[in-house]
Amino acid sequence: MARATKFRDRRHARIYAEWLDLPAWRCLSGDASRLLVHLLARYLPGNNGLTDFSARVAGEAIGRSKSEGARALAELEEKGWITVCRVGRFQAANKPSRYALANYPNDATGEPATMAFQLWRP
Repeated sequence: MARATKFRDRRHARIYAEWLDLPAWRCLSGDASRLLVHLLARYLPGNNGLTDFSARVAGEAIGRSKSEGARALAELEEKGWITVCRVGRFQAANKPSRYALANYPNDATGEPATMAFQLWRP
């Protein structure tokens, strides 16, 4: 068997050069951009919008507190990088929120990629 078919690429974050010129990228805070890179690295085909991701996990991913993680998630949502698939609730159901990256098809709803961050303006 050829080596190319045996090798599996490790998880990585793919950031395209044209994204760096977008206002939605230039206006991101440091925490939000770090969280976006973390979310892009966690992406696997078939799980966009289906994995749970709480504010606490977001805070741990960027090395900050839960509230800073929640702020970073809100900023990414506002600027169109992510969309909310399910709002979390910890009183009765104890389920965290679910987010989908806007640059990939949403596997939870079957919708195509929205790329909303390309249209965001300050």
